[in-house]
Amino acid sequence: MTDDEDFADIYTRTVANIRNALLGDESVRRPGAGHLIQNPDPNAFQSINIGRFTEDEFILGGMVRAVFRRSDSYLLGFYVENRDASRRVFYTFTEQVDGRTRDMVPGSVYPGTRREHFGWGVNYGNLAGTTISRSRLRNAVRDIYHHDPNTSTHTLEGGVETLAVALAEGARFQAIPAYIAQAIRGGRDWEVRRHADEITSWDQDSQVVLRARAADPTGYQEVWQQRREYVWNGARVLLTALDLARRLLPDQAADEEELTFAAPHQGAHRERLPPCSTARPRMGWCHWASVSAPSPRRPSR
Repeated sequence: MTDDEDFADIYTRTVANIRNALLGDESVRRPGAGHLIQNPDPNAFQSINIGRFTEDEFILGGMVRAVFRRSDSYLLGFYVENRDASRRVFYTFTEQVDGRTRDMVPGSVYPGTRREHFGWGVNYGNLAGTTISRSRLRNAVRDIYHHDPNTSTHTLEGGVETLAVALAEGARFQAIPAYIAQAIRGGRDWEVRRHADEITSWDQDSQVVLRARAADPTGYQEVWQQRREYVWNGARVLLTALDLARRLLPDQAADEEELTFAAPHQGAHRERLPPCSTARPRMGWCHWASVSAPSPRRPSR
């Protein structure tokens, strides 16, 4: 059993792996890529080891993997295998397309693996009420690992939403893993609460940045000096403080190290932002850049 400090470190390293992998050129079977995308494939997926969250010596890191779609950073499934790989299950979300139910993860991802679909939609059920803690992260991954694939997946819903906030949103918003890690180190919980509005309003806020970029692609002129409220720490910061200008430059995007926190919509899709449902936001959606604002001084309770 690790202590709170060690678990917080495991969590922050996992979020860093997600950020790197979503922007790396590795395939789904080679997670944790550190290279920047040169020609991003919008249909590519990345898997990230999360087995260490279980704090179980018999569950190795790669035996439970969270699978993300690179183009929009959706958390769309979990791959599970037992110790000798005699049982492999891939739990995924589905969506309705032209009146038909379609798996949101193509068959080319973990081909030949048994698939089971979550019995609820990819939208958050209660984003504001989602609570993150060491025990919730641990139990969420344990429940996925031990789940009987012949039974209903509805028992996993709360844990999956916990992981979606901690991992998918944590990979986008620098403040989220800072809050969560600080809470874990103090033996406390962190609840989304009022920050749900910030998460679900990123599409609207990002339009301000796109307009600034259209007015000044260099990122240095007066338009970038406008202030925007950043509710994570109650401050109003300059757009330049969000470190978005360089990441939006099409000619420099592939070469900037800052792309570790860059947009999921890149290349030809850079300016096409996804719609955001504020009523039932999707897990890992609406946010195409992780802001580099100051770390919070204390968790919101």
